[in-house]
Amino acid sequence: MPALPTHPPKFVPTGRYTAERQVAFRKNHDTGFLFPAELDLVDWLVCQHEKGFAWSDSERGKFKPEYFPPIKLPVLPHTPWVEKNIPIPPGLYEEVCGIIRKKIAAGVYEPSNSSYRSRWFCVLKKDGKSLRLVHSLEPLNKVTIQHVGVTPIPDQLAERFGGRPCLGTLDLYVGYDERELHPDSRDLTTFQTPHGAQRLTTLPMGWSNSVPIFHDDVSFILREEIPEYAGVYIDDVGIIGPATDYPLPDLCFETIPENRDIRRFVFEHLQNVNRILQRLKYAGATCSGTKSFLIIREGMVLGHRCTPNGREPEPSRVDAIYNWGPCRNVSEARAFLGTAGILRNFVSNFGKIAAPITKLTRKDAVFEWSTAQIEAQRTLKEAILASPALRAIDYNSPCPVILAVDTSKIAIGFFIAQTDPENLQKRYYNRFCSITLNDREARFSQAKLELYGLYRALGASKSTLIGVRRLIVELDASYVRGMLRNPDLMPNATLNRWIVSILMFHFTLYHVPASFHSPDGLSRRGAYPGDLESLYDPTEFEDWIDKTCGMMHLIQPTTLPLPMFPYAPSMAALDTSLTSTFAMSFKEVPKYSQFARKASAPKADQRMELVAAWLRTTERPTGMSDEAYEPFLKYALQFFIRDDVIYKKDPQGQHKVYIPPEKRVNVLVECHDHIGHRGTFATKSNVALRFWWPHFAEDVHWYVRSCHLCQERKLARIHIPPTVPLPAPPFARVHIDVGFMPFSMGKHLLIQARCSVTSFPEAAGITKDNADIVGKWIEEHILCRYGMCVEIITDNGGSLVKAMGWLEKHRGVKHIRISGYNSRANGIVEHGFFDLRQILYKLADGDEHRWMQHLPYALWAERVTPRKRLGCSPYFALTGCHPVLPLDIIEATFLIPPPTAMLTTVDLIARRAAALQRREEDLAAIHSKVYAQRNKNALIYERDHAATLQTEVFAPGELVLMRNTTIEKALNRKMRPRYLGPLISLGRNKGGAYILAELDGAVLHRPIAAFRVYRYFARKSIPIPENLLDVTPERLRDMMDSDTQGDDDPAYLGPPPVPPSDPEHDPYAIDVDEAAVDYLEDADSYFLTGDGQNFSWGEDDPIE
Repeated sequence: MPALPTHPPKFVPTGRYTAERQVAFRKNHDTGFLFPAELDLVDWLVCQHEKGFAWSDSERGKFKPEYFPPIKLPVLPHTPWVEKNIPIPPGLYEEVCGIIRKKIAAGVYEPSNSSYRSRWFCVLKKDGKSLRLVHSLEPLNKVTIQHVGVTPIPDQLAERFGGRPCLGTLDLYVGYDERELHPDSRDLTTFQTPHGAQRLTTLPMGWSNSVPIFHDDVSFILREEIPEYAGVYIDDVGIIGPATDYPLPDLCFETIPENRDIRRFVFEHLQNVNRILQRLKYAGATCSGTKSFLIIREGMVLGHRCTPNGREPEPSRVDAIYNWGPCRNVSEARAFLGTAGILRNFVSNFGKIAAPITKLTRKDAVFEWSTAQIEAQRTLKEAILASPALRAIDYNSPCPVILAVDTSKIAIGFFIAQTDPENLQKRYYNRFCSITLNDREARFSQAKLELYGLYRALGASKSTLIGVRRLIVELDASYVRGMLRNPDLMPNATLNRWIVSILMFHFTLYHVPASFHSPDGLSRRGAYPGDLESLYDPTEFEDWIDKTCGMMHLIQPTTLPLPMFPYAPSMAALDTSLTSTFAMSFKEVPKYSQFARKASAPKADQRMELVAAWLRTTERPTGMSDEAYEPFLKYALQFFIRDDVIYKKDPQGQHKVYIPPEKRVNVLVECHDHIGHRGTFATKSNVALRFWWPHFAEDVHWYVRSCHLCQERKLARIHIPPTVPLPAPPFARVHIDVGFMPFSMGKHLLIQARCSVTSFPEAAGITKDNADIVGKWIEEHILCRYGMCVEIITDNGGSLVKAMGWLEKHRGVKHIRISGYNSRANGIVEHGFFDLRQILYKLADGDEHRWMQHLPYALWAERVTPRKRLGCSPYFALTGCHPVLPLDIIEATFLIPPPTAMLTTVDLIARRAAALQRREEDLAAIHSKVYAQRNKNALIYERDHAATLQTEVFAPGELVLMRNTTIEKALNRKMRPRYLGPLISLGRNKGGAYILAELDGAVLHRPIAAFRVYRYFARKSIPIPENLLDVTPERLRDMMDSDTQGDDDPAYLGPPPVPPSDPEHDPYAIDVDEAAVDYLEDADSYFLTGDGQNFSWGEDDPIE
């Protein structure tokens, strides 16, 4: 990087920076702000970095590919689009052709022969003379995978440039043309021109991802300069000037020691410019030589006029307001207030000044533009012209930041300012704000209004005030200080919420008399057109306050005294010598030392020992200081002793017996084990009605949760998060099942197969359920008819397993078997059985033994009936054409129009080609609709089962329970345990299933599906010796490396071995959760639920 000289040489023309260009460039900078030596330094900078500037397309640079490789447009599968061009006006034809020729010469356009065609048109540039070509890429944007990047907030970015002695702005020369487009993606931008089909070689200007991509590129180049010295917004680079101009007492400025003709702040700024230009030039970027300003005293940054005094109103907006004449009706008055309201951040007392005009906009007000309104309009114009500049907050300054708030019945007005370091009486304003109140808020009392105004003002300016070292809040209501200091005296919980929220900010509160309070006018400003809509919901209070401070609001609290139940504790029940009486027959009652208690619980017990001693002797505990004795005495007075039994006082007179640690387990056994093993609430209520000890609620919760019988009989069923499978191509994935039917024509079994995406059915009646018949039917009716399937999903029926084992070995078809007790994973064909049986029963007029005669017609009806999730019939989804019904032939509908003449071979081929061309689009639409419905149903499933979704992974050595799914369909299941265990988790295999072992070390032979495993809360830890397990380390390692998802992986069931599916790499992986499948299937159908009696053939499916 060239070093900045202290004595710059005189200008000498170079290759790009010619004498003519130097004159124009110097004219932009020679505004009387820079000294001659400083202008020479600017010329020297441009000469040194001339490769970083461009005045024409031939000089435009390109980002280096080693930093920014060519962009590949991420698009979804689609059909090429062809759009008609917008006609070129004859008067502009030659000029447009000249622009295209320049783009071709510059390498921005190149010839193309792709099948895409996009629109383009011309618009005028800002100068109002030259034209710019704009490419309309809406079709490309529709299939583009969107980039989620966002640009900075312009107001916050421009705020950093205000209040600086100078600044700089750089505009990249046709920035998008500096980023190259990958050749594989260029065809997508093809468009038709008078010079033939052309395509873009650079980043398209109308592409939806261009803005975030290019913004990230420039930010990456200048990442070392952001945010201290540079601010980036897409292709605009702002250079932030020094914090001060180093003024001297004699109204001069400090200069550099080597040259008294160059000011220090100018030299520091140009050093930053030198470094930024070097980074841009090294990356291959070029700045516009006509639009770039290296150093100026003031300029426009993202629509904000930034000056050494701060941000000031834009002159064009000020002129529009200043030239506004008298308003003739309500609409013009509202328009004036709305336009002036844009600059309300710059005007103090805006609402008070505009009040006469505001009255005319009210309902039923008579419009009369009189002297008061004319004076208000004139005053408002003058106030905008004389409005102070807004400065950014200096968070490193020790000077205080002031938030002045005033609230009226109309609005909450406030401003933020910071004092001058040299004169604390002088303030630099940051912003003026006004929040309009709704009708409900306007009816608050004045005291409540003032508190609410402070609450809302702090919330609205929270992002600005975070990081302020010293905050001062100014109010004209002195009583707010007392309200904040005594929150307990407030009449309701709403005010206390506001107070707690306000006290979360650290500030000093000052009272300012109303006559000197500046925001008074802002608080009387109503809502005007153009105001930004507030995101605050007045019907809801800040929930985060309740969560942070642990507040609770009682609904319909009662003040009735609780009933009195005098209770004399049974000494037999509290006698520790009778522990064995309450011991469970299969489990020892835990000792109190084994309870999982908080760290503060033992200290509370020790404190109660001191209280018990004090109640008996009323003597101060030994060694307790005066400071500690006072709170101890207040605590001890909450208890009293009678007949050597300690009671805790109760305001309702129902005093509780204090239970010492050695008797607490017996109380829990009596209140839980001997009263029906009720839940936590019932047990805690029984204890709380009669007894008390420190942290007794936590002890009750732990005891009930760790009860073995309660865990074994729990009704909770966990669910695992659903996975949404991508729709497979038609008949790439097939679900098959065999079910019983009544005897019909010698057949009592029905084998059925369905496509996973279209639900297109194939079925036949069979006489025997053996592998030969099943395998032959699959090969002839599925593989030979629809091609080789990628996957076939079945349950664990013996005939299906054997048949698929042979097909997998000889035909290469992948076989996936659903996990044990998870028949819903094969739900596509399971609920298809129900629909098919319903149709057969109705076609046979209720004669169930005639179903074989009507099976072909039932299958035909299933195939041609439209499905909600497909948006068409399975027949159309599979074949691409609508089925022809008998009615179509009789009525000659649009599906088969009557022929008018013989078709030629060419016409017939053309019709079929058109149908084939629509096929891909139809399939894409079907897949998109199916996938969207599955995603929607998965979200509904997660919402409905949010409380039971289990994402926890059990580590090796943790105790777990196993869901007893084998008895869930049994008729005698009511008194049988719903969970088995405890078992020991040995880990999780690659498929997500758990390897479990009994407490004696016997390892279960098969992995257990994740949805069957639940945490066991033990009352004591159980060490697991490594040498206790009954399997070898190699066998255990093989089980851990398996991919099975559940109990029935064939690798653990013996031959024939069938490779399990890999859910991690399987693009069509199904979910093993039972309930999730319900949501992921057809929205217009449902599953069979409950036990086997719901299947109409009369007995459980033996295949399962």
